[in-house]
Amino acid sequence: MRKLLCIILVFAFVLGALPAASLAQGDDEANGVYDPFDPENQDQGAAPEQRHSYDPQSSVKSFAAGGASDPRYVNVLLSQLDHAKAAVCFTGNYALCDASGTPVFQIESDYAYTISVSGALLELRAADGSLLHTGAGFYFKEYAPPAELEYNYFKVAQVSNGNDPSDRIYKGELHCYYQAKSGLYESLWAGLYLVNRIYIEEYLKGVLPAEIGDSPYAAALQAQAIVARNFAVQSKRTDGRVFDLYDYNRSQVYFGIYVFDSTTKAVNDTAGKLLVGSDSKPIRAYYCDSNGGYTETAKNEYNESGSGDERVQYDDFDLRAVRGTKYLEEVTIPATPIGSETEVRSLIANALVPALQATYPGLTADRVTITGISMANGACYSAACRHHSSTGPEHICTHFCSIDLTFSGVAIDGSGLLSPVVVNLKDIDFYIAPANGRPLGFFATGELSHYWLIPNYSATDSSVVVSYTIRHARHGSGVGLSQRGALLRAKEKQTLEEILGFYFPGCAVQSYSALGAADALASISGVTFQKTYDVLGHDAYVYAKSNLNSLILGVMGADSCALVASSNDAWVKISYGARDGFIQKAAFARVFTKIRITNVMKSINVRQAPNGTYIDTELAYPGETFELIEANSAAGWHKIRFNGAIRYMSARYSELLTAVAAGNEAHIQTHVVSVSVPTGYTDTKLWIDGVAYQGTLSGGVLSATIYTNAATNAVMYSYNAAGTPAGMSVWLLSFSGGAYAATKIDGLTDLLTYHGFSARIQGNSGIRFKSGISESTRNALLTTGIAGYALVEYGTVAFNYPQFYDSYPFIICQNNELPTGYGRSYWIENGVTKDFIVETVDGRIRFASVRINIGDENLDTDFIFRAYIKLTNGSNTIILYGAPMSRSIYTIAKFYMDRGDYTDDSPEGIFLNRIIEYVESHDKE
Repeated sequence: MRKLLCIILVFAFVLGALPAASLAQGDDEANGVYDPFDPENQDQGAAPEQRHSYDPQSSVKSFAAGGASDPRYVNVLLSQLDHAKAAVCFTGNYALCDASGTPVFQIESDYAYTISVSGALLELRAADGSLLHTGAGFYFKEYAPPAELEYNYFKVAQVSNGNDPSDRIYKGELHCYYQAKSGLYESLWAGLYLVNRIYIEEYLKGVLPAEIGDSPYAAALQAQAIVARNFAVQSKRTDGRVFDLYDYNRSQVYFGIYVFDSTTKAVNDTAGKLLVGSDSKPIRAYYCDSNGGYTETAKNEYNESGSGDERVQYDDFDLRAVRGTKYLEEVTIPATPIGSETEVRSLIANALVPALQATYPGLTADRVTITGISMANGACYSAACRHHSSTGPEHICTHFCSIDLTFSGVAIDGSGLLSPVVVNLKDIDFYIAPANGRPLGFFATGELSHYWLIPNYSATDSSVVVSYTIRHARHGSGVGLSQRGALLRAKEKQTLEEILGFYFPGCAVQSYSALGAADALASISGVTFQKTYDVLGHDAYVYAKSNLNSLILGVMGADSCALVASSNDAWVKISYGARDGFIQKAAFARVFTKIRITNVMKSINVRQAPNGTYIDTELAYPGETFELIEANSAAGWHKIRFNGAIRYMSARYSELLTAVAAGNEAHIQTHVVSVSVPTGYTDTKLWIDGVAYQGTLSGGVLSATIYTNAATNAVMYSYNAAGTPAGMSVWLLSFSGGAYAATKIDGLTDLLTYHGFSARIQGNSGIRFKSGISESTRNALLTTGIAGYALVEYGTVAFNYPQFYDSYPFIICQNNELPTGYGRSYWIENGVTKDFIVETVDGRIRFASVRINIGDENLDTDFIFRAYIKLTNGSNTIILYGAPMSRSIYTIAKFYMDRGDYTDDSPEGIFLNRIIEYVESHDKE
């Protein structure tokens, strides 16, 4: 129900990145022009007889504040075309609460979340797709806004309001439910229900701009505010359904934060006031766009009572308000036609001729003439029609369901006058495109619902009808307040009391203390949350420890959502997969640098001041970005730079961009290394410069993502059934044109091999690790070289703190400093070759590393070892590594004794049994 063009006071506040909805209404609304009464806009939502109607189970049982029936708050179902998912964004202080009301975590301001259906549950996901919460229901609780905001708000994408979708923003809380299509929801859908719980006065501030629009006539707006308030409180559910009202004209059209000064003042000026009947109880108040010149009763239209002392009465103000608009259509039929009138010829062709064809087969309209037409209201053609089932004459409706049309002076082919022919025409026969009936083609506006027959009398003889006017009018139910009539009455100086007195006779306005102020919002600072999430403002490395030299586990991009375990001034500890990770705290600073135009189909004007004037040629287009000077510089407006000038853009039609999203900051680059997997290799780890990367195997190619363009080599290991290293393949890497190329070096296959662990059997506890290198390979590296590389040194890296194994690279650092230590077996020092060989077996030189003086507390600690080798081609030095292996002294001692290498009473057996007994006795503790 809406009319009158009105200028949009485009609203909104700081909004984060959110998927943009199409604004199917085109750029009219975006550019500031919107007709709240145009059926092309919102009246597509409900059929005329359903508009502004109460559901059967609605009505307030008590006006006591607090509790589920608290009349100060209403629950509004936000209409969406997609009942499987929704994109939302919150600005200010909100927390996600589970169905029991327990706060789960604080919501990131200006950040996009997605709510989606999964089976019979709902999932809440971050912008990066990570799952944050799941449940059959949850809600976003509102807390006191931060100091820089006047109030909190949230944005929901693709809200349809019964029409084409558009992003909209709201105050209050957002409650989310999954409901099956059964019981209270049988007539609705299975899936996602988004419900805005909002203070009633704030709700009305989002209703009036959509229902009646901006106007200088305060009395009409105040009347609308009171009637809409009655409608809201009398729509409160008492049967357990999760919402009270729809957001389109099935209840009242509600646009969220969508304000005009005039409508806001009308709500404020009437706050807490309701229409009451003679019993001093709030009535079920109705309203419509236009009643077509006659008011209607709720009994006639909805078969309902409780709407005061209603009556059908002539409303000249409504009729005058719609005259000259498409909301009133009329044709006049002369009582004594000359026969050539368009409407008369249509009546002959589509009413008279069909009535005569049974007697005159093949009769056509061009053969028929008439001399007179008379009309009278006919009977109701539907047994279900309530329009004439009144309790008194003052309740009988004035429109017709059918007309008895009498043709007189009927002649065929110019002779043979017939007796008068009576034809009954239904109201639907008069519409230009009837669903059924006759194609009379008189009227074209399908949104108008009723028809009236008005006889026109002679100016000289009031008993003589000279013509009949058929009126097509009434936009909506016709019950209660006519918005058009009220606006004209206010324009012609009628007061609020006079307007309401006409449309609601016998009723009065009364203030209700139970419709008092909203509850004060609690501070979020003292809330204990089950989890803490934070959102990255920049791309960031995830480190294994809070140390820039520790292993890089991966990269998280800007707008990724991290589950935070703890933080300090420099580092944030997060959950990263199945383990912990660390990100530098500075990466979480979200700074917006640009805006991007969204939620607009064609264009939108930039403003010279917040909600101010604009220059017609200063247009922004969908997807364009502009420099952000200040976000939310005024409520709902971003200050931007537009063609060098300072301008303002509504937050509803734009999204804020971080430096990365705006292209002001480069993403951390990742690169892919791919190798063809040799026969017999099944492990999917690719070791690049000694660090393990989990690869992806596809079509015989193993690929891994790394975070540097300076990697030198890649290695794969094969293992036998016992998990012992059995093979090693080597690739040299080169980086060019933004991509890696891997060249397999067959001469380095099985370069370093594993030859087992041993433990000391006397003296101080110790452990030894043996590796090997082929004699022929070593000789080639010392003489001719392999792939241009020569031997520099080789040995063993031992990692003494295995609990930190995946926290640091288990390799030699570039400056030859190790995180723990290493032992060289071959190198040249001051021109002297150092070459320590344990043994040579089957053509392989074996070398070893020993760790001794290991305390009892570490007897069952797995110590990790791996062989390494340094090669050079004269300009570059690379380091290759054997497969890492680990054992504990306890494990080796147990193996020796279980195998029977030593007797229990031998010195060796006594030494080893002490180790075993110590570990096993302490394990029991």
